[in-house]
Amino acid sequence: LIFRANIYKLLFMKKVRKYAYYFLFALILLYGIVSRFVVLSETKMALDIVNDAEEYFTYAKNLSLHNTYGLNNSSEGNVIKDSKRPPGFPFFASLFYDGDDTGSVKPVLFFQTLIQIIILTVFSLMCFKYFGKPLTLIISFLIWTHPVFMSLNTYYLTESLFLSSLLAVAMIFTLLISEKNRGQFYTFGILLGTAAAASSYIRSTMDYYIFFIAIILLVIDRRLLKKFLPALAAFIFLAFAWKARNYFSFGSFGDNHLMINGLFHGSYPDFIYNKMHESLGFAYKYDPHEKEYYEGIKATLSLIWSRIKESPSEYAYWYLLGKQFFLWQWSEIVGGDIFIYKFLTSPFTYAKDLIFFHSLHKFLNPFIMTTGVLYSYFIIFKGIIKKSKPDVKFIFSSFVVYASLFHVVAAPYPRYGYP
Repeated sequence: LIFRANIYKLLFMKKVRKYAYYFLFALILLYGIVSRFVVLSETKMALDIVNDAEEYFTYAKNLSLHNTYGLNNSSEGNVIKDSKRPPGFPFFASLFYDGDDTGSVKPVLFFQTLIQIIILTVFSLMCFKYFGKPLTLIISFLIWTHPVFMSLNTYYLTESLFLSSLLAVAMIFTLLISEKNRGQFYTFGILLGTAAAASSYIRSTMDYYIFFIAIILLVIDRRLLKKFLPALAAFIFLAFAWKARNYFSFGSFGDNHLMINGLFHGSYPDFIYNKMHESLGFAYKYDPHEKEYYEGIKATLSLIWSRIKESPSEYAYWYLLGKQFFLWQWSEIVGGDIFIYKFLTSPFTYAKDLIFFHSLHKFLNPFIMTTGVLYSYFIIFKGIIKKSKPDVKFIFSSFVVYASLFHVVAAPYPRYGYP
């Protein structure tokens, strides 16, 4: 009887522990959802539409009013088609344009917050399967309480939607490698390619991710690459569709403006021009050769190379290490701290719970980013050397390594590292 009682007691405690995990998980989700809407509703910007947001808004407005993707602001309907910015966010924002410039911003911010909540919820639930209950609680706590992910939703910019798209790609990729059924495998492959293309439509950072993975799989095992072909084909088809639109619209497959910006703006060591500290973050505005950079990719590379030859050690450090410190650092350059732009009011300055989580994550950030980036490189190199089949760790590590390598070339503004 004593033995039987102990067995019942153990089973009861096991059941209690199981439900305790789910209860804590529900509390974390509830807090994360509520806090996002609190941050969204109580954050006040000096201007809702500023800098990059002005171009996104003009694209969305022209799409809504004139059904044309173009940047020139025209009230007569003769908008000239172009492709300076990726089309994903403007197409999304155009769904909510109602003729009122101020009123058209709020629904975009609301729905990108809602999309983030849905994606993060699905992701958190998936973690139970792949990481177990204790680790899922830790992951969920870190993600749902992170002030950066809350703050991203308050901007009329791509970062929030891009974060959601990256998680969607990661989750579909995880389902793909876990699938045994061949028919389902092709379905998830096509979904992966579609999601990756959608992500690249939001931010051109993702233009080469699928090819980056394909190269790694080619090195590990060609049979794995064959299984990845549906994803590759779907991505190429959708990416080419936009490039075909560009070619038939204005005679070119794309606009090199963003590529030049990335190369040019990211070429200044420490984001400073000629040791002028007041130029931090905007070094290009102080450069007398700024106009020459926009003569074409060849001119841009030539100018950068001439400066590298003048100070090879300084530029070697900047491209190999310096850029990484900027990309993964906590504070943004313009807004300071976690804020992309200046704000008038923010609950992170007066709400005690948000101040606590802000301080906690700011303290943890150097450790998490340093170990996270180094471990991601370790996982990828280990997979290549041992030729092991990709797993969940490999998938999430691939995003970190890809972003790290991409921004060795491009401008490593901290906001680009947030997603």
